[in-house]
Amino acid sequence: MVPMKSFLAAALAAATLALPAQAAVMSATCTVTVNYSLNNTLVEGYSREFSVAEGATYTHDFSTPTRQKVFTATLLRDGPRSVLSIDYFNDVGTFNAISVDTSVRMLRAGALEATSGRQGFYTSTGVVGNHITDYSLSCRGA
Repeated sequence: MVPMKSFLAAALAAATLALPAQAAVMSATCTVTVNYSLNNTLVEGYSREFSVAEGATYTHDFSTPTRQKVFTATLLRDGPRSVLSIDYFNDVGTFNAISVDTSVRMLRAGALEATSGRQGFYTSTGVVGNHITDYSLSCRGA
C-alpha cells in the first residue's frame, strides 16, 4: 500500500507537469471608459481604445489650457505573467480632480481580462453634491 503523503505528492507533481506553461503577453489591446457624474448627471466621459507593447508606455494627454487631463497605460512583466496598469487623472474643476489607478493581470495571449469599479464622495461646500466616478478596463493580450 502506498502511503497517502507519497500518493498526494506524486499526483500533484503529475498534475503540475501536465499544465501548459503560461507565458507573459507581448502586447495588449484595450478599451478604457471613465465617467464622472455630479448628482447623477454625466459631467465628463472618457473612452479610448489603445494598444501597448510590453515595456512601453501609452500616453494620451488631452489637457486643455486650464485643466490637466492625462491617461497613461503600461504593460510590464511580473514574473511569468504580464500586468497592464493604467493611471487616469482629470482636473474636472476648480475644487475637484478625479484619479483612477488600476491594473489587470494578463493570464495568457488571447484571453480577455477586465476590471471595473466605482468611487464617489459627497460634499456640502464648493461644488455641492454627489460626485461619482465609474470606470471599466478590458484588455486582450497577444
